[in-house]
Amino acid sequence: MSDSDETQPRSTLTAVLLSVVSPGLGYMYVGKLRRGIALNLALVAAFALVVVGFGVYDFFLFSPLAVLVATWIVVVVAVAFDVRDRARRLGPDYEPRSYNHWTTYGLVVLVTYLLPVALVGVYSQRHIWSLETVESRAMYPNIQQGDTILVRDQILKGSVPQAGDLVAIRARNNQKRILRVIATPGRTVSLAGKTPLVDGRPVKQYPLPTDWQAPSSLDARAGYRLIVEVNGSARYIISEAPQGEFGPELDSMTLNQGQYFLLADHRSQPASGQTFSIRDSRHFGAVGRADIAGSPAYVAWSADPESGDIRWNRIGLRIQ
Repeated sequence: MSDSDETQPRSTLTAVLLSVVSPGLGYMYVGKLRRGIALNLALVAAFALVVVGFGVYDFFLFSPLAVLVATWIVVVVAVAFDVRDRARRLGPDYEPRSYNHWTTYGLVVLVTYLLPVALVGVYSQRHIWSLETVESRAMYPNIQQGDTILVRDQILKGSVPQAGDLVAIRARNNQKRILRVIATPGRTVSLAGKTPLVDGRPVKQYPLPTDWQAPSSLDARAGYRLIVEVNGSARYIISEAPQGEFGPELDSMTLNQGQYFLLADHRSQPASGQTFSIRDSRHFGAVGRADIAGSPAYVAWSADPESGDIRWNRIGLRIQ
């Protein structure tokens, strides 16, 4: 066997490209198999911790998707520079190891990287979070038509919804409907026109001040009036149509243990003849705790429903 067959210099470009595909592959390429496998497994473990941490603790200041992407980019760049330098130092006399073959690379990236990430992703989407595409303006302006919302599993984190919280309830076809908690168990609630009353006192509402920062990407075509609502310790923005209707009035009702009264953030709604579309507790009544499936957390994706244009300034927004 000739010298050219026994040695094979390491290409810095190949080392960098393999690191982009899977950071551990770059180390394998320069003769560091154990380090490569350990790095891939460490990245998968970190991914799993972020996913579980998001579902249980919600400690992120930004969208967890943005955190994951940013972390992956930082790791890939750091590894790419390291393996590039290692490839240069090896020079032309590198003797390929038995694992320096594309079949081994493929097996390692599948077993230590792609398959574990896929399993964590599937498990988390079934038990920790879900993606829900919004097809109506019921929650305008906080959630807008065309948004895809990352919903956290409420059962996993075990918290109790409070007045002013946004929750996702189970709807038809395994989908979730997002609404806001207006009254909690034990409270007495009623509706007179557009004003909810809790324990006989109107929930405070006032026009949106000009110096308030409204939710991003407001749709001026809608022509809605924005209002600040204060419910307990929560303060949030709701909307109504200047010529809108507000559905049936509601006589006083006391919520039983585990019952919640929910309203859409867009309080007015168009009538179809004399029938209003069913969308919140004005129509289907109080909701039990068991029907609350999660809480919306971030806008994972957003596109204008008419033009299809991506609304970049909404992606990653925390839902309030």
